[in-house]
Amino acid sequence: MLPQQDTLWPPKPYDQAYQRYTVWDAWYRGDMEKLAELYTGHTRPAGRTRQGGILSSLVNFFVGRPVAPGEHRTRLHAPLAGNLARLSAELLLATPPSINLVDDNDGRAGARLDEIVNQPQFRAALLDGAEIGAALGGTAFTIAWDRGIADTPWVQAAGADLVIPEHRAGRLAALTMWTEYPVDNSATVYRHLEQHVPGYILHGLYEGTATNLGRMVPLTEHTATAPLADLTTLEVGGQPAIPTGTQKLTAVFIPNASAKDWRRDGVLKDLGRSDFEGIDGMLDALDETWSSWMRDIRLAKARLMVPEGTLDRTGQFDPDREIYQTLNLPPNMIGDNAIRAEQFLIRTQDHADTASAISAQIILAAGFSLSDLDQYSSSAQTATEVTDRRSQSERTRDRKGLNWQAGLASLSQALMEVDAAVYPGKGGQPIAPPSVEFTQQATPDPTQVAQQISFLRSAEVMSRETGVRMANPDWTDEQVGAEMDRLAAEAPADPGTFGRYDPDENGADDDASDEVP
Repeated sequence: MLPQQDTLWPPKPYDQAYQRYTVWDAWYRGDMEKLAELYTGHTRPAGRTRQGGILSSLVNFFVGRPVAPGEHRTRLHAPLAGNLARLSAELLLATPPSINLVDDNDGRAGARLDEIVNQPQFRAALLDGAEIGAALGGTAFTIAWDRGIADTPWVQAAGADLVIPEHRAGRLAALTMWTEYPVDNSATVYRHLEQHVPGYILHGLYEGTATNLGRMVPLTEHTATAPLADLTTLEVGGQPAIPTGTQKLTAVFIPNASAKDWRRDGVLKDLGRSDFEGIDGMLDALDETWSSWMRDIRLAKARLMVPEGTLDRTGQFDPDREIYQTLNLPPNMIGDNAIRAEQFLIRTQDHADTASAISAQIILAAGFSLSDLDQYSSSAQTATEVTDRRSQSERTRDRKGLNWQAGLASLSQALMEVDAAVYPGKGGQPIAPPSVEFTQQATPDPTQVAQQISFLRSAEVMSRETGVRMANPDWTDEQVGAEMDRLAAEAPADPGTFGRYDPDENGADDDASDEVP
């Protein structure tokens, strides 16, 4: 059921998770102003005002340190957190997973499922969800439909900071997705809550504040939710609802990884874990390093120290002027008053090495290989080293893929049943959980593979077919068979082995049998 009126929002204990989401989201977006606000508030010593000094410098993150009045401080953000989230999504879904029915008698259900899941919008939603899920610890997908604009149902992605998933014994029992509609120049906030339960989607519109859900009002009170008023033809527990045509949930929640901090909390333990958990200190150090580097560049700009006599009447120095009035100074003072240039050293290599070392620790702590983000690594690697190190990303991807396999299988089942109810006769029907397979990502160097195949073939410990499969691990049996036929057709016959064995031509005894068994 939808929440009661005048409920704190987000509700307890989800408010603990939402506080963490706010921090992770700021790192993901690279919002320096938000980071400064968050870390300034969270690191202030109890009972002390912020006056700077040693104590303040010890407890503050770099992004939260106050800037003294009148001081200009360059703060440069390195977008490594956002790159990690994008990398996670691309490792999982840059090549779409294969979703296939286990049992498809007439082929219609399989064709309809392919039509739904192979749409670019479906793939884009998965990529978006995977990226925000890596940043916040989890992502939700909900099913939507509108016969007026599409002839198939589709899915919508929502980050963990926009949903309230309710789990029962580790399984999703209900999911509430919410959208805010602030009112200009007012503290009033409208919230549309969309709750997915077996058989129905409940809709509610609340008029409240930034922290309170407020009172429930008719859906027609806001233009964004007014069209839903005509669709919610039923009431479930006195609340407007839309039937889904299936007893399966029309929503899934896919955790990014198993929770650490919340693993003992019965409500929060299934919300997942962000790739940024535990590495915000290193992300802060990386920003400080880049900012220090930029400070060196800013302070090392060439500057001219000129005598007062070289300035014009307004006190300005013209560097393009060719002739200046000589100064009437004793010879022993000319040297101290001559024009001279000042330029400080830029510690390029020191900063580059520090940034590279910190970045490497961040990438490894997040579970990825340095070779997948080589722009942050300063060391050259051979092809073999790249392949070996990439296996760490492959292991992380496989572990995350287990949650995605289960989630996409459930989502596909619900999609087909909704399709059967909303678009009858198109091929949608109840199906068994489909198989969800991810393609191999870590591709060995082709030259290395070719050398290995050649070595094993020369040693006569590998067949030609095995070599074809080793060179093309993603090929089907039909593709391998076709390649074998082409190789056989192109290869010339060996006169030494071609034909049947004839004992007479090989000096056999006259009384030997001419039959070949």
